[in-house]
Amino acid sequence: MQTPLNRRLGIGVPLRGTGAGATLDGGDARRQSIAPALLPVALVAATLALSAIGLAALRSVGGPQAATSPWHHQAIWIVAGCIVLLVLSRIDYRVWLGWRPIIYALNAALLLLVLVHGHRALGAERWIQIGGLQLQVSEPAKVAFVLTLAALLETDAASGHVTWRRAIRAAVDALPLLGLLLLQPDLSTTLVFLAVLAGVLYAAGMPAWRLLLIGGGAVTLMLGAVYAKLKLHMHIPLPLHAYQLQRLATFINPHGAPLGANYNVMQARIAIGSGGMLGAGITHVSTRLGFLPSATTDFAFAVVAHDLGFVASAAVLGLFMMLLALGTVIALRARDPGGALVAAGAITLIGFQVFENVGMALGLLPAAGVPLPFISYGGSAVVTEFAAVGLLLSVWRRAGREGSTFRNVPPG
Repeated sequence: MQTPLNRRLGIGVPLRGTGAGATLDGGDARRQSIAPALLPVALVAATLALSAIGLAALRSVGGPQAATSPWHHQAIWIVAGCIVLLVLSRIDYRVWLGWRPIIYALNAALLLLVLVHGHRALGAERWIQIGGLQLQVSEPAKVAFVLTLAALLETDAASGHVTWRRAIRAAVDALPLLGLLLLQPDLSTTLVFLAVLAGVLYAAGMPAWRLLLIGGGAVTLMLGAVYAKLKLHMHIPLPLHAYQLQRLATFINPHGAPLGANYNVMQARIAIGSGGMLGAGITHVSTRLGFLPSATTDFAFAVVAHDLGFVASAAVLGLFMMLLALGTVIALRARDPGGALVAAGAITLIGFQVFENVGMALGLLPAAGVPLPFISYGGSAVVTEFAAVGLLLSVWRRAGREGSTFRNVPPG
């Protein structure tokens, strides 16, 4: 069995006139060079290295002595995340795919529960109280969305083509969840869901030009509507709150923004630029004085750049590239289309958050409150990110134990 990802990269597609006994050469031999036992080790090592850098950055912000310092709490959540990773890696991912209706219903019910009995903070209602803990439901909802979407599109991935009807069905399935997220309001998770939807559709066989056409058209319409509403004072209904509209307006025209409207991004860019090659050091007090808002969450990358320097920032980006590359290998070597889609969804989930968070800190993308995986402070987010890695390991273990059905032959 072959997946669209294998076909697009020339893996598993036989040459004209070649038989099942075709042998490896050149590029295919290089693609086989990663020892099966080393890939999961490298994946976990990259995950733990990123988490360690995040702890160092949080220690710098909170101070080493404070009993309530964020890095103490983060360390506990990382341990919890490791346990979740281990458990999910041992469970066959196909079990979750078979529970698609139940997982989807629970996902929607929890997102609805937040609106009814949720805890409100920072202008949003995103948390529910479970004992002494607060759970941000939208975080585990990301992984649940990956699983339900992979289960829905598994048949299409097997055929190598996503029909418009099935693509519309996937979008319709996502709409209730997106609506519940926007009501919180949680624009950042909404964007993550849309990115995962696009990534899994592409992995299932939808042509990239169609996704770019749909995505580009949607972005153009949204920016045009924001401009017409704010500048032309047209009464256009938008599913965005006033502060979200202000963020977009500030990004479109940063020089014309009201005084202080672009303060967070400006301070993040100053922090990144002032870190130098080796940083100010984790004992430096400047990031503890409040000059950088949301230093432990939205702008964690700016803290890494300021306190640990350009070298550490480059190392962070390199580790993320390594993690995403290993995840892509897992998607390509998956035993079946369902596994390939689960892996594609997991790496899209992590990769988009890295892209948005770093772009936001550099002022290249609008501020959206997307956390930097494994580094930003937050228990729900950290455990969710470890869960995504656990799913990747589950896909890899199944392919390794049962043997991949993809035949690697020279690309034609």
